[in-house]
Amino acid sequence: MEKAFVSLETEGAEGYKRQRRLMEEELSEICLSLPKGTTNIRLQFEGKNRILYLKTVQGVSSPRKEGEEALIYDLSFSTNALRLGHNLFLLEENNSCVYGEDFRFGTIELRLQTDIICLSDEEAEALSHAVRRKEAENRELEEKWLFQRSTYDEKVQEVERLEADKVELNETIEELRGEVAFWRDKYHEMEQSSSWRLTAPIRSITGALREKKAGSPLKALKRAFVGREGLDKLKAQYAAFPEEKAAEAESGPVFALYVRFTEEPEEVVLRFAATLLRQTWQGFFLYAEGKPELITWLCSLDERIVPCSGPPKEKDFFLSFLSPGDLLMPKTLEKCALALRENPGAKAVYTDSAFYGEGPQNTKDLWFKPDFSPDYLMGMNYIRGFYAAKGSLLSTEEETDLLIADKAYGYILLTTAGLSEAEVCHVRERLFYEKEEERTGFVLEKENPLIEEALRKAAQKRGWPLQSLTLIDRKKSLFHPTYSFDRQKLISVVIPNKDHGEDLAKCIDSLKRSAEGYALEILIVENNSAKKETFELYRRLEQDERIRVLQYRDRFNFSRINNFAVKEAKGELLLLLNNDMTVLPGDLLGELLMYAERPDVGAVGAKLLYPDNTIQHAGVIIGLGGVAAHSHKDYGKEDAGYMNRLLVAQNLSAVTAACLMMRKAVYEEIDGMDPGYEVAFNDADFCMRIRKKGYRVVFTPFARLTHYESKSRGTENTPEKAERFESEVQRFKALWPGILRDGDPYYNPNLTTASEDFSIRPEAL
Repeated sequence: MEKAFVSLETEGAEGYKRQRRLMEEELSEICLSLPKGTTNIRLQFEGKNRILYLKTVQGVSSPRKEGEEALIYDLSFSTNALRLGHNLFLLEENNSCVYGEDFRFGTIELRLQTDIICLSDEEAEALSHAVRRKEAENRELEEKWLFQRSTYDEKVQEVERLEADKVELNETIEELRGEVAFWRDKYHEMEQSSSWRLTAPIRSITGALREKKAGSPLKALKRAFVGREGLDKLKAQYAAFPEEKAAEAESGPVFALYVRFTEEPEEVVLRFAATLLRQTWQGFFLYAEGKPELITWLCSLDERIVPCSGPPKEKDFFLSFLSPGDLLMPKTLEKCALALRENPGAKAVYTDSAFYGEGPQNTKDLWFKPDFSPDYLMGMNYIRGFYAAKGSLLSTEEETDLLIADKAYGYILLTTAGLSEAEVCHVRERLFYEKEEERTGFVLEKENPLIEEALRKAAQKRGWPLQSLTLIDRKKSLFHPTYSFDRQKLISVVIPNKDHGEDLAKCIDSLKRSAEGYALEILIVENNSAKKETFELYRRLEQDERIRVLQYRDRFNFSRINNFAVKEAKGELLLLLNNDMTVLPGDLLGELLMYAERPDVGAVGAKLLYPDNTIQHAGVIIGLGGVAAHSHKDYGKEDAGYMNRLLVAQNLSAVTAACLMMRKAVYEEIDGMDPGYEVAFNDADFCMRIRKKGYRVVFTPFARLTHYESKSRGTENTPEKAERFESEVQRFKALWPGILRDGDPYYNPNLTTASEDFSIRPEAL
């Protein structure tokens, strides 16, 4: 049997000094006196595939003074061997075990008891795989614990804040109750007086005459007497929408609200009218189209309600398309107007919304939307609800049916097509209610051609080379647009690697299968591998002329490794790819390339799945967990996600660099990745700098891979790694305080930052 040898060495002022070399049968107990000035002890193991069991490792100091007890130290331990358990290690050839204590204060007696167990190559390999699987499970448990602890801490802070708010609100409520009781008594006292009852008819007439928008005295009398029955019904609808103080609206903007009535019940019409006449913002006109008798009656309620035969043509008004079942909160128009005032360059505005069932109080679903996302809008009408745009944006040639199809999807597409993100305001409040039945039945066969026509016109106006449109869900009206691209442009795929040859081989094989017909070069960045099998794999892979192996010999730094490789890349396009990936069926490169080639896009990322077919990555949300985290993590492979965000392409603040495609020119324009991020948040910072240059970041769910996350690198499971991780957290917070304070524009402040599941904050329900 091959012998195993162990050498003991000490390090002092003169460097390492070999003490003794022991054969396997001698390895039972060693006692060694170390001279003063010794700083480290090292054990050097020679031999292959051994298990070392260290029974006792202690340092015993001699007493400094007479009567003083000797001190016993359990020595700290570090190794590049694979740790199986407490003091049990799997050693491969030429492994070292180093004890890093400082013994300079006096003479130390080293006591070492050890055994070495020999294994066959097959036994060592099997044991190594078993241990790595266990390590992966432990890492996952640790990450879940850290996340749950972070969530717990945030919830504790939230409870403390709510408790403080509760005390303050209770005090305010008591004060208001006292005031209400006082004025209720005053009101009842006045109502019982004889003068109040006798003057009731006069008040009906003079009240109508005093209204600023009442028009002529004859019209006022008609409203006071002839229309009393209708007004009484209207008044009953006000209960759900209490009157609030009117806002000053003389300086604009003015809203033009268009609605087409068909066969709606009287209750629906009255409720719709009530929500408009209770608006605190007076600067609006309602353009009503429908049966003459209904329109005549509506116009008698307020002179701002006018009849029409099609959408209004006023260029300076902000035009909105509404349905009779829609309901506006009292401050909907006011808050939209104030948002437009605060952003003088804005030409459109929209709000968050909700869906209701039998009545406004029966809320079915809440849509807390992201800020303007042009690619999201090409996949679905996520803006549906209250939306208003400057009349000058609309061509007079467009037909009304095209504009109102699918809750004004056509109108929204055509009016936003020429706008930037800064020109579209988003009021992040639930200010609009839509009937649930309109959402479940709105995609009619006759509307599909109209919607597709609007999508094509919008893409053409933006200069996006739309090639085809696929309706992937008829009920939800979800689209998969594809854009033309040049598959002959060379793509440089950058894959960092250290050992893990089996994972690398699977990754490259799956990539090559999916890349048929594409121009490709694969750059493997070798970073301090130790296994000879890895280098044998490199030699086999390099037989393919498209594959090159680059040597990066410094310590692991993800940012520096990619920057190094990109300088060697020959392609016009880059694909940053982890080695622990396998490409799933589909046109991965095409789905990424169609966005990466667009001049307005700086980076595009893919949907990544865990091996159990749950979501690992569907984009990055800034602010989740305090810094940044993955969208919809742990959702199912086929889940729709919040507002169907797992089913359609969309703009986001960041995507992971585990699979990221971009133009090399953009990479160089932003000076590559920041080396200050060795491992974590380098991709989030990278994408933030891309967006700062004016480019968009896109996530597409149609490019899919399986990701064995952190399998090759591990997790933050040592004090050194934890310290490095914390420094990267602080670096990101220092560089991007604005978005962490104000919230990710592609998320919503009404959604939680404590988890990755898009759940709604309790106070927003």
